[in-house]
Amino acid sequence: MSPYFLFTSCMSGVSRRLLVKSSSLRTLTGIGGELGSRAMRASVRVRKGIRVQRSRFVFFAVPPQRETDGVGAAPGIFWMLVSPNNRPLGRASGCHPTYGECWDAVVCLQQGHERLRVVESTAERTGQWCWWAELDRAVVAVSSRSYLRGRECTYNVERFLEAVPKAAIVSGTRNTARDGRRARDDDPAPRWSGRTPPTGIRRLSHPGSATGTPR
Repeated sequence: MSPYFLFTSCMSGVSRRLLVKSSSLRTLTGIGGELGSRAMRASVRVRKGIRVQRSRFVFFAVPPQRETDGVGAAPGIFWMLVSPNNRPLGRASGCHPTYGECWDAVVCLQQGHERLRVVESTAERTGQWCWWAELDRAVVAVSSRSYLRGRECTYNVERFLEAVPKAAIVSGTRNTARDGRRARDDDPAPRWSGRTPPTGIRRLSHPGSATGTPR
């Protein structure tokens, strides 16, 4: 087969041409068609809702910690809500003694999601934004991180509230450490617990009605 000039490139005054045979061109065309077919099939799967991962609740086991006085802290289980691309959306406000109790807490959260009351707050020391969610006046969920701007905090609150009722619950637990190492499976234990929220400025008293416009 006779060769064809596929392209000409000029560099440092030297002109180079790439010669390919017609059979190679057919091979390239076949590869392009195959990739296009794969992309189309993937698009169809997304439209039909096939194999599309959704947000999910995952559980983390916190090992016991030995304090400086020799008294060990009790282990616990906490949940975290993650998006389809594994981005943390929120977490439990504290550790539960058993895996079963933590699972029940997630079920209660989903069943009572319409009664959730979300509060946005700024930290007095850093000025960064965070949020927590109350169910029947008990803090049940907190933000997984702090935010520099109020609108970022509000955006993540909305993503959390959207995901809660539809998220899957994944069985089993993952191990985590108490030393604060930031890794996908090594997130530290939740910062808040019980009915006492962190101090700060309240900006959002209900998911649907903000009391002020975040900065």
